[in-house]
Amino acid sequence: MQLGVILALLGALVAGQAAPHESLPDIVQRTILCGLLLALVVMAARIIAAASVAGLQADGGVDAAWPLRYRRLRQIHAVAWGLAIAAIYFGLGWPQMVRENWRLKDVVLLDDLLILLPVVLSLILSWWAWGRADQALECRRAAQVGRASRPVGGLRPTWLLVRHLLAPILAPLLLVVAVQDLTSRYAPETHFTVANVLLTIPLLLGVVVGFPWALRFLWRTESLPEGALRHRLRQVEHRLGVRSRDVLIWRTDDTICNAVVVGFFPACRYVLLSDVLIDRMTPEQVAAVYAHELGHARHGHILLRLLAVALPVVLCRALAVLFPAVWTASSEAMAVYGLAPPAQAALLTLLVAAGYSVTIFSWYCRVLEREADLCGCQGVTDSQQFILALRTLSALTQTPQQAARASWLHPALTDRIAFVEYMVAHPEERSVFGRRLRRLSWLLLAMVAVLALWPLV
Repeated sequence: MQLGVILALLGALVAGQAAPHESLPDIVQRTILCGLLLALVVMAARIIAAASVAGLQADGGVDAAWPLRYRRLRQIHAVAWGLAIAAIYFGLGWPQMVRENWRLKDVVLLDDLLILLPVVLSLILSWWAWGRADQALECRRAAQVGRASRPVGGLRPTWLLVRHLLAPILAPLLLVVAVQDLTSRYAPETHFTVANVLLTIPLLLGVVVGFPWALRFLWRTESLPEGALRHRLRQVEHRLGVRSRDVLIWRTDDTICNAVVVGFFPACRYVLLSDVLIDRMTPEQVAAVYAHELGHARHGHILLRLLAVALPVVLCRALAVLFPAVWTASSEAMAVYGLAPPAQAALLTLLVAAGYSVTIFSWYCRVLEREADLCGCQGVTDSQQFILALRTLSALTQTPQQAARASWLHPALTDRIAFVEYMVAHPEERSVFGRRLRRLSWLLLAMVAVLALWPLV
């Protein structure tokens, strides 16, 4: 879900930048069609959710067919949602209507907010439509593992998704867009120049320092009180030689069992432990999860992920500067099929972002997770405690089928457990794995630095 949201928001902004600078005819009809497409998407989600709730309640919690059917129907709906969004942006010309017909292209940030509206609104309404079915599925899963499930009704589940999933992506994205708008309007001579890069550096530093602080308020958090658990977590910090500014309880209304570390530097680094994780795992297991999160900080995984995100951007930019003839020939070839240069840029951006995200970036992040798992073993007194924490996490959050499937950024929990068990049994392989990963990380840093500076030389 997270990848789909990121690609949809990115695609909307790219479509806005690629929109032709001319007004469209039939503006009223186009706007009505955009609204109808959004309504159809939400109605389909509501119908699927209602049928799934009826099926989940009718089978008595013993038939596995309906949970699987519900997941497949949601996948089909996600594809239909993507096609509807593509039709709104590239078929009906929503960004062009906002910028040209409504004459908002010179209004800082407002045009971008309206361009993003179909994506954001359809996501929120679809999440609202899925609410009852998700709650029924959670109650069923809780009953299967023998734990209580607190019903969360009304708009609360939707609001939690907005706060936990949409807002952390949308907020920094809009900040970057706002700065670009201000730069292009009040200092157009610095756009796409070295001066623009230098102006961007304070913005990036502000995001790096400010995002962890903002996240603790964007999500509902509170400091972990003094006591035995906090003392145990301090012992983990001492073993790993990593500090954090604070350990926060992440209040999710008992809907999320997870932990997150944010912040590059100890002075602005927070580790968030969800309420479910603290309540349903033993202190030893919580300490193991905490050690895993500190492993990300110890090995600089936040910076390495940002470098991995920047790699395709600087690579494409360097290739365009170094081989302009190739790019010109490619542009002329695509123009044969009726694709104007702005549409070409939009299409290439989306294809590169999607392809890179599900291949190289996904693989690299999964490797980093394995390194954090090994660090988690070092942070506890017994490696078996970390393995037991992974098994408990799997039982609390996933079915056996889900535990065997990798997600976008994480290996399958069964694979992670098998990897840790192998490394514990073969400690000589751990150092080999560490050396290889360090070489790969240094190579990534060197590639991003060279490709970013090359066009400026």
